[in-house]
Amino acid sequence: MKTTVYLSAFVFAAAISLIGCGDPLLDDLNSNIEVGSGDLSIAENYEQAAGMFLTAQQKMHDVGASNGAHVYQVQFNIHIDNYSGYMAGTQNFSGNLPSTYRYFAQYCDGPKASFFNVAQAALPVMRSAADLNLREIGAMCNIMYCFSALELSDVYGPFPWTDYKNDVQEPPVTYEPMDQIYDSLFVNLKDAGKILKEFTSTSEEHQDTINQILAQYDKICGDVKTWEQFSNSIRLRMAMRMSNVNPDRAKTEAQSAIDDGLIEKSIEYNTMVNNGTNHPLAFISILWNDTRINASLENIMKRLKVPFMDKIFEKNSDAIRDENGETTWQAQQDIVGVRTGIQLTPRDDNNQYTKFSGVTSAFANFPLAIFKLSERYFLQAEAALRWNIGGSVNTNY
Repeated sequence: MKTTVYLSAFVFAAAISLIGCGDPLLDDLNSNIEVGSGDLSIAENYEQAAGMFLTAQQKMHDVGASNGAHVYQVQFNIHIDNYSGYMAGTQNFSGNLPSTYRYFAQYCDGPKASFFNVAQAALPVMRSAADLNLREIGAMCNIMYCFSALELSDVYGPFPWTDYKNDVQEPPVTYEPMDQIYDSLFVNLKDAGKILKEFTSTSEEHQDTINQILAQYDKICGDVKTWEQFSNSIRLRMAMRMSNVNPDRAKTEAQSAIDDGLIEKSIEYNTMVNNGTNHPLAFISILWNDTRINASLENIMKRLKVPFMDKIFEKNSDAIRDENGETTWQAQQDIVGVRTGIQLTPRDDNNQYTKFSGVTSAFANFPLAIFKLSERYFLQAEAALRWNIGGSVNTNY
């Protein structure tokens, strides 16, 4: 349920027009580059590159680490989830969040921290991919890096794209406008897609090497073709986001992405693959009682009669009382959502919002969505509606 958030939330931040020719990351990130203030270097061997490749997948939406749920919480849950009407907070975090529409300045680094977590795993592989004869793995890391950079731009708008890719994290850094960032992302995603498209023309021995890495370390796509389709689908997402600002360029990019081939299955991380690591939302909702279904999503799902609603959300855990202490909902009466914009209180026995509907225990083992197949078809339907490309509007919707 996560990926659809990025289609609807903060789309206004992507109001851009594209200029320039971009820069191919896989060309200018090599083993001789002088990096900046961080601890990024290169992957020195096959095993190191494969391990970093897996780590980058886990860090895209923070799964597979004990601290992952905390990172996920500040990256998505206490702002994007709330503003989009998907989830809502229950507590004020020691007064830092007096309402769901307030944002604590010290939490603002959450999205950037997540991006750097991906970068720290992906960039070393990209730098050494040619030397290790793992160009396809480098291309896949390039795709993840671009995906995370796009998410960062969704939240922040302009950011120091060139400085960040060279690991310059501390001021002074140069912020670049979103048109240039998008242009560079298009170049890099196409570059990665071209490498993956040519995979079948490489030697059988090389194909066996790459496929062995994917069999052991690829937890989100499963094969080279799906990685290529993932790259193309990200390009379609970008094209539709810029369609009101630069419609001609957007149409060209959308047509190109569709022609190159889109995903045929959801891109998601199986949270049970990594030794039973649960979905981060389960930690936040079940173990911490920090988030509940948003009343807006509750309303939509009930009105649409979504048949699997009770597979995702529990009924209210206890009696819910109004400000006068009168019971308004009996325990286990219904799936009840928290309204956006409420004043938040401490997470204690007097907190009514922790009694609202959280996620089910079964949800803890749901795959963690990165790019849903439903979004691919939605984007394709929008392209068909706007420009009559990409197939039937009705079929895709």
